[in-house]
Amino acid sequence: MAMTSGSSDEENHLGIKVNGDLGNFQIVEEKSESEDEDTINTSSRAVSTVSTLPQDLVKPTASVFGSVAVTNSDNVQFGNNTYFNGPVTIKQVVQNNAEHDNPGYEHTEDETYPVPQKDANFQNVTSDPLLIAPNHLRIVSRTDWLAKPVEKPLDVLRLPAPWVIITHTDTEGCTSQSECVLRVRLIQMFHVESRKWFDIGYNFLVAGDGSAYYGRGWDYQGAHTLGYNKYSIGIAFVGTFNANAPPKKQIEAAQKLIKRGVELGKIAKDYKLFGHRQLASTLSPGDKLYNIIKEWPHFVKNDSDISELVPNY
Repeated sequence: MAMTSGSSDEENHLGIKVNGDLGNFQIVEEKSESEDEDTINTSSRAVSTVSTLPQDLVKPTASVFGSVAVTNSDNVQFGNNTYFNGPVTIKQVVQNNAEHDNPGYEHTEDETYPVPQKDANFQNVTSDPLLIAPNHLRIVSRTDWLAKPVEKPLDVLRLPAPWVIITHTDTEGCTSQSECVLRVRLIQMFHVESRKWFDIGYNFLVAGDGSAYYGRGWDYQGAHTLGYNKYSIGIAFVGTFNANAPPKKQIEAAQKLIKRGVELGKIAKDYKLFGHRQLASTLSPGDKLYNIIKEWPHFVKNDSDISELVPNY
C-alpha cells in the first residue's frame, strides 16, 4: 500500500492519496485547494499509521456495486431520467404484479392485508381490454387516433341535421383500440391521398371496440353520400357487414352516438334514419347491418316516397 501526504503553504491543509484499503476504512483521494488556482505549493512526507490521518479524510467503507460506492446518502438514483414535454395521458393502468416482491420494502409485524370481497353480481371481464360502462359513450378524439390535419377548410353543416346516414367502411373490422386506431388512420389516408378529399369522409365512425371515433364531427359536412352530405350526419361502421353482423357493442355505440347528437342539438329530434344504399348505388352498409338498422326508430322504410327525401329544416 502506498500513501503520501502533502500540505499547502497557503491553506496548511493536509492532502492524502492512498491506493488500497486500510482494514475497515476506505481512503479516497483528497487534494488541498488554494483560492489562487495558478499557485499551489505542496510538500510530501511519509505516513506510517492511520492515527496520523486527519479524521475528515477517513471514511467508512461503503457497499460497492460495480464501480459505484454509496454511503449515508439521500435521493440516490442509478440510470437515466426520462422527461416528457407537454401533457401525458395514461391509457392503461397495470396493477402490481404480486409474483414479484420488492426487496427494498421492510415488512412490519402489525401489517394487515385486507382481502377484497367479490360482489355476487361481479363478472370477470379481464378478457375485454376496454371496459365501457353500459350507459357511457366513449368518443376517441382525433388526437388519440393520430388524425392528420384537415387539408383545407370544410363546409359548415346546418344544424340540427335532419338526417342520419348509416354506412360501413368496407374494410377489415377491429376489436381492440390499438387495432381500431390503425383502421381509422388508414381510412383517412385513403380518403385524403387517393380520393383527394380534404379529410376523412365520415362525421363519426363506430368500431368493434365499442368506441366512437371523431371524424369531421358534428359541425362540418361529410363526404360519405354524394348529394346528401349537407343534410346529414354520416356514421360509418368500421368493417364489412354483407355476411356478418357487427358486434353488439359496436351497434350500441352507434345508438348512443345518435342519442348524444339529439341531446346536444346537433341532430333534429324528428330526424330520419337512412341506410347508405337507400341514397346511393351501393351495397353499404351491408345486408346484415341494414337489416338491423331497419328496426331502429326513425328509419325511413318507404324511400320511394319523395316526401321522405325532403329535409325538414
